[in-house]
Amino acid sequence: LLPREKDKLLLFTAGLLASEYAAYGGETIKFAGQYYTLTDRRGGYRRDKTEDEDYYVLTLFALAYEIEACGAYEPDAYIEADLAVGVPPTDYGMLAERYKAYFAKNEYVDFEKDGKPYHVWIRSVSVYVQGWAALMPRFAAVKDEGKATLIDIGGYTAIYMVLHNGQPDFAACEALDNGMLFLYRRVINKVKNACDTILDEQTIDSVLRGDRSGLPWEIADMVEKETARFVADLLNRLRENGVDLKTGLTCFAGGGAILLQKYIEAHGDKIFRPYFIGDISANVQGYEYLFQIENEG
Repeated sequence: LLPREKDKLLLFTAGLLASEYAAYGGETIKFAGQYYTLTDRRGGYRRDKTEDEDYYVLTLFALAYEIEACGAYEPDAYIEADLAVGVPPTDYGMLAERYKAYFAKNEYVDFEKDGKPYHVWIRSVSVYVQGWAALMPRFAAVKDEGKATLIDIGGYTAIYMVLHNGQPDFAACEALDNGMLFLYRRVINKVKNACDTILDEQTIDSVLRGDRSGLPWEIADMVEKETARFVADLLNRLRENGVDLKTGLTCFAGGGAILLQKYIEAHGDKIFRPYFIGDISANVQGYEYLFQIENEG
C-alpha cells in the first residue's frame, strides 16, 4: 500500500488469461517470461489462493496501478511497498502464514506492464481477517453492541461472524457456499431452461442494480424472483446454523450484499436491525486501516 490522496481504492477485474505471447489489446503484465492479460472471465474457485501464480500476478497489477496513482514511478529504482492482504476468518489459522510466504517469496520483483518496466521492493506482508477488517474503520457501530452479526457476501462464500461488544466469537463463525456465483448459476439455469436464453453475470448484475433495459420484462422478472428465493435460502440456512438475526445488529458487507440489499431489506420480519456497508472496497480499506494502526500508531 502506497500513500496517496484517494477517496476510493482502485478497482479492476480479477480474471487472468496467461499466454507465452503478448495479447492484442487489454492490459498485460509480463512476469517471469509469461504474459498475463486481465479478463472478465471468472477463474475457478480456490480456497487456497497460493496454489498458482494468479493472485500473485493480480497483486502486480495492483502495485502498478498504485504506483502510477500516487506518482511514485521510477523506471530505474526499486519502489518500497507494504502489502496488506486478507484471509477468511475460518481459514486464518491455516492460511495466514502461507499467504505471507506466498506474497513475500520475491523480495525484489521486476515486471513489465504494457511494456513499461516496474521494480518493487516488497518490504513487508501483513495478513488480516476478512470481514472483521471491513468493520474496523466503522468500529463505533459495533463496539457497544451486546450482539452483532457480520455477514460478508462474496463471490463464492457468505461468511458470518457473531460479535459481542465488538469482539468476534470465532466459535460462531463459518463460511457458507452461498456466494454470488451460486446465484448466477441458479439464474442462468432457470432462464436457459424456461426461455432458451443464456444470460451472463454482467446482465444479471444490471437487473439487480435496477436496470432492466437489456432484457425482456418476463426474463428480468425471472431474475428478480430467483434472486429473492436465493436470499430467502441464505437467511434460512443462517437460521439452521443457529444464527438468529431477529436480535442485535446485523452488518452486511461485500459486493454481494451491495447487489442484494433491496432483496435483503424485503425480509424485515427476519432481520431486526440491518446495517449495510455500501463500499465494495470495505475489506481492503480495513486492511489498510489496520496496517496503519499497527505501524503508525
